[in-house]
Amino acid sequence: MVAGKRGNHPPPPASPPAEEGSHLQRGGSSEISSRRSYYQAHFREGATIVPRSFWLVEFKSAPAHDAVTESSLATVATDPRAQAEAKPPYKHVHFEAAVEAEFIYATLLSTDLLPFGHLDFRPVLLPLTSEGQAYRLLTADQARGRGYLKLGDWLDRAQATWTAIRKEKAAKANALAWLNYRNKLTEQSPKAHYLVLYTRSATFLCAAALRVAEARFPASAAFLSEPEIGRRRLVAADATYYFETDERKEAGFLAALLNSPVVDTLIKPMQARGLWGPRDIHKKVWELPIPRFNPEDRAHLRLAEIAKACAEKVKEMVPTLKGLFKDLRGPRAIGRARAAVRKALKNELTEIDDIVKHILN
Repeated sequence: MVAGKRGNHPPPPASPPAEEGSHLQRGGSSEISSRRSYYQAHFREGATIVPRSFWLVEFKSAPAHDAVTESSLATVATDPRAQAEAKPPYKHVHFEAAVEAEFIYATLLSTDLLPFGHLDFRPVLLPLTSEGQAYRLLTADQARGRGYLKLGDWLDRAQATWTAIRKEKAAKANALAWLNYRNKLTEQSPKAHYLVLYTRSATFLCAAALRVAEARFPASAAFLSEPEIGRRRLVAADATYYFETDERKEAGFLAALLNSPVVDTLIKPMQARGLWGPRDIHKKVWELPIPRFNPEDRAHLRLAEIAKACAEKVKEMVPTLKGLFKDLRGPRAIGRARAAVRKALKNELTEIDDIVKHILN
């Protein structure tokens, strides 16, 4: 039995019936029923980590042990990229303070994703504590009650800024409630071994399978050596959809399917169109009959193998991509970077397409 989101799933039916209203989508010379996939119910949208200038940070110092609080403290400040991309009321928001390092998580925005890979993880300050199989959000008072005085101060400042900017609207939801909108943050699992992420909106589908234990920040400054940064817990952010699993091969299988050009072609008629063409993806892809991963199916295992090889190839490409493009974070630059990756993976994507066509048919 495959371990998937929130533990083991029940075995899939041998031949699931088509849902009412199913129709055919034409892709090349084949017609494929749009019976919804098993995965439609298991992929979820990432947390609404906004205003970004409150929570996305950059390191100003390496974590250092505090003998009084027995916590590791690091000085962080609002990420300049988050501040530059913020809406007008939040463009001038800038926080800087020492905080307990255990509350610095890793995340990826949609513009950080590449086919089968990603750019650097982003540090994000989140008042989350892991309790068994779930996360719990801490208020400023709760943080102080547990001895996290620096976190409590940060949360107070965030709430005061939120109230000052939103005025009467702040009464509808405080800064923490907005951060955990619809429980999209606390419903994530701190125990998942792998995350599959794909973009909520893009011209072309783009996905990556991530091993949570490998979520590390780059040693971009002399004081940020790898041992000091260590492993970070990974959370999925808004504008991405995620799936949690303990199975590496299932994660690879899904990454291969989601990056398949034929799957991207099949969802095009279902996508809303923007100024530059088809954009919104959301869960449209799961209206295709994408099967649940079967560890005994040779085609499924081959997709997982190709995905692993692609991920290794893309990881090697990232430094070169950084040198080619001045700003990989912008929509146009990341689009060019993704196109370069797809070109480099042309042979692998061709084999993936051949297998996916067989699976969907």
